[in-house]
Amino acid sequence: MVSTLFLDIKSAFPSVVLKQLMHDMRKRGVPTQYTAWSRCRVEGWQTILRFDGYETEPVELARGLDQGCPLSGVAFQFYNADLLDICVPAHGEDAVAFMDDTLILAWGKTLDESNQKVRYMMEKSQGGLDWSRTHQCNFAIDKFGVMGLTRWRERNPEQVTY
Repeated sequence: MVSTLFLDIKSAFPSVVLKQLMHDMRKRGVPTQYTAWSRCRVEGWQTILRFDGYETEPVELARGLDQGCPLSGVAFQFYNADLLDICVPAHGEDAVAFMDDTLILAWGKTLDESNQKVRYMMEKSQGGLDWSRTHQCNFAIDKFGVMGLTRWRERNPEQVTY
Protein backbone atom coordinates (compact mmCIF):
# COMPACT_ATOMS: atom_id res chain seq x y z
CA MET A 1 0.00 0.00 0.00
CA VAL A 2 1.29 3.45 -0.87
CA SER A 3 0.26 6.82 0.54
CA THR A 4 1.16 10.01 -1.28
CA LEU A 5 1.06 13.63 -0.20
CA PHE A 6 1.17 16.27 -2.92
CA LEU A 7 2.69 19.56 -1.74
CA ASP A 8 2.77 22.91 -3.49
CA ILE A 9 5.01 25.69 -2.20
CA LYS A 10 3.15 28.99 -2.19
CA SER A 11 4.97 31.83 -4.02
CA ALA A 12 8.07 29.67 -4.26
CA PHE A 13 10.49 31.94 -6.11
CA PRO A 14 9.62 35.17 -4.24
CA SER A 15 9.90 33.27 -0.92
CA VAL A 16 13.52 32.18 -1.32
CA VAL A 17 15.71 33.57 1.47
CA LEU A 18 18.97 34.37 -0.27
CA LYS A 19 21.20 33.66 2.73
CA GLN A 20 19.55 30.23 3.14
CA LEU A 21 19.94 29.52 -0.58
CA MET A 22 23.69 30.22 -0.41
CA HIS A 23 23.94 27.90 2.61
CA ASP A 24 22.00 25.15 0.83
CA MET A 25 24.13 25.43 -2.30
CA ARG A 26 27.39 25.23 -0.34
CA LYS A 27 26.01 22.30 1.70
CA ARG A 28 25.45 20.44 -1.59
CA GLY A 29 28.99 21.09 -2.76
CA VAL A 30 28.47 23.99 -5.14
CA PRO A 31 31.87 25.73 -5.48
CA THR A 32 32.27 29.10 -3.79
CA GLN A 33 32.80 30.96 -7.08
CA TYR A 34 29.31 29.90 -8.22
CA THR A 35 27.59 30.78 -4.96
CA ALA A 36 29.42 34.13 -4.91
CA TRP A 37 28.25 34.81 -8.48
CA SER A 38 24.70 33.82 -7.56
CA ARG A 39 24.77 36.10 -4.52
CA CYS A 40 26.05 39.04 -6.58
CA ARG A 41 23.35 38.42 -9.14
CA VAL A 42 20.51 38.87 -6.64
CA GLU A 43 22.00 41.02 -3.88
CA GLY A 44 21.04 44.63 -3.84
CA TRP A 45 17.64 44.15 -5.44
CA GLN A 46 15.27 46.89 -4.41
CA THR A 47 11.61 47.63 -4.75
CA ILE A 48 9.47 50.73 -4.56
CA LEU A 49 5.81 50.53 -3.63
CA ARG A 50 3.46 52.91 -5.42
CA PHE A 51 -0.23 53.30 -4.69
CA ASP A 52 -2.78 56.11 -4.50
CA GLY A 53 -0.16 58.68 -5.50
CA TYR A 54 2.20 57.57 -2.71
CA GLU A 55 5.68 56.19 -3.35
CA THR A 56 7.96 54.60 -0.77
CA GLU A 57 11.70 54.94 -0.57
CA PRO A 58 13.58 52.04 -2.18
CA VAL A 59 13.56 48.97 0.07
CA GLU A 60 16.26 46.31 -0.29
CA LEU A 61 14.95 42.79 -0.78
CA ALA A 62 16.44 39.90 1.19
CA ARG A 63 14.22 37.33 -0.51
CA GLY A 64 13.31 36.21 -3.96
CA LEU A 65 14.60 34.82 -7.21
CA ASP A 66 13.82 36.03 -10.70
CA GLN A 67 11.06 33.66 -11.80
CA GLY A 68 11.78 34.29 -15.49
CA CYS A 69 15.44 33.29 -15.32
CA PRO A 70 16.25 29.64 -16.18
CA LEU A 71 18.92 29.59 -13.48
CA SER A 72 16.30 30.29 -10.82
CA GLY A 73 14.80 26.85 -11.39
CA VAL A 74 18.18 25.23 -10.80
CA ALA A 75 18.76 27.36 -7.71
CA PHE A 76 15.35 26.42 -6.31
CA GLN A 77 16.20 22.72 -6.63
CA PHE A 78 19.10 23.34 -4.25
CA TYR A 79 16.78 25.33 -1.99
CA ASN A 80 14.25 22.53 -1.61
CA ALA A 81 16.75 19.63 -1.57
CA ASP A 82 16.50 19.38 2.23
CA LEU A 83 12.78 18.73 1.81
CA LEU A 84 13.65 15.60 -0.16
CA ASP A 85 16.09 14.52 2.53
CA ILE A 86 13.29 13.98 5.05
CA CYS A 87 12.76 10.53 3.53
CA VAL A 88 14.50 7.35 4.58
CA PRO A 89 14.18 4.94 1.63
CA ALA A 90 15.15 1.97 3.81
CA HIS A 91 11.99 2.71 5.86
CA GLY A 92 9.72 2.72 2.82
CA GLU A 93 9.80 6.48 2.22
CA ASP A 94 10.58 8.57 -0.85
CA ALA A 95 10.05 12.02 -2.34
CA VAL A 96 10.18 13.67 -5.75
CA ALA A 97 10.26 17.39 -6.49
CA PHE A 98 9.98 19.59 -9.53
CA MET A 99 10.30 23.29 -8.85
CA ASP A 100 7.62 24.16 -6.29
CA ASP A 101 5.76 20.84 -6.45
CA THR A 102 6.78 17.96 -4.20
CA LEU A 103 5.41 14.45 -3.82
CA ILE A 104 6.05 12.68 -0.50
CA LEU A 105 5.26 8.98 -0.51
CA ALA A 106 5.52 5.98 1.77
CA TRP A 107 4.67 2.34 1.43
CA GLY A 108 3.63 -0.21 4.01
CA LYS A 109 1.53 -3.30 4.59
CA THR A 110 -1.61 -1.22 5.16
CA LEU A 111 -2.79 2.25 4.20
CA ASP A 112 -2.82 3.14 7.88
CA GLU A 113 0.88 2.29 8.14
CA SER A 114 1.80 4.23 5.01
CA ASN A 115 -0.37 7.22 6.09
CA GLN A 116 1.40 7.28 9.45
CA LYS A 117 4.80 7.31 7.71
CA VAL A 118 3.80 10.27 5.54
CA ARG A 119 2.51 12.12 8.59
CA TYR A 120 5.72 11.37 10.48
CA MET A 121 7.87 12.67 7.59
CA MET A 122 6.05 15.98 7.78
CA GLU A 123 5.91 16.32 11.59
CA LYS A 124 9.27 14.89 12.74
CA SER A 125 12.22 17.04 13.74
CA GLN A 126 13.83 18.30 10.51
CA GLY A 127 10.77 17.05 8.61
CA GLY A 128 8.61 18.85 6.08
CA LEU A 129 7.07 21.34 8.50
CA ASP A 130 10.49 22.23 9.93
CA TRP A 131 11.78 22.74 6.38
CA SER A 132 8.87 25.09 5.74
CA ARG A 133 9.80 27.16 8.81
CA THR A 134 13.57 27.27 8.25
CA HIS A 135 13.20 28.13 4.57
CA GLN A 136 10.31 30.55 5.15
CA CYS A 137 8.22 28.82 2.49
CA ASN A 138 4.57 28.12 3.13
CA PHE A 139 2.74 25.19 1.64
CA ALA A 140 -0.43 26.05 -0.27
CA ILE A 141 -2.87 24.13 1.92
CA ASP A 142 -5.65 24.53 -0.65
CA LYS A 143 -3.51 22.58 -3.13
CA PHE A 144 -2.65 19.70 -0.78
CA GLY A 145 -3.63 16.33 -2.14
CA VAL A 146 -3.53 12.92 -0.49
CA MET A 147 -3.87 9.68 -2.36
CA GLY A 148 -3.86 6.09 -1.18
CA LEU A 149 -2.80 3.52 -3.74
CA THR A 150 -3.78 -0.10 -3.21
CA ARG A 151 -4.38 -3.24 -5.18
CA TRP A 152 -7.99 -3.33 -4.00
CA ARG A 153 -10.63 -2.95 -6.66
CA GLU A 154 -12.99 -1.44 -4.08
CA ARG A 155 -12.38 0.72 -1.05
CA ASN A 156 -12.27 -1.24 2.20
CA PRO A 157 -13.25 1.38 4.84
CA GLU A 158 -12.25 -0.90 7.70
CA GLN A 159 -8.58 -0.76 6.70
CA VAL A 160 -8.28 2.98 5.97
CA THR A 161 -7.61 5.60 8.65
CA TYR A 162 -6.51 9.19 8.24
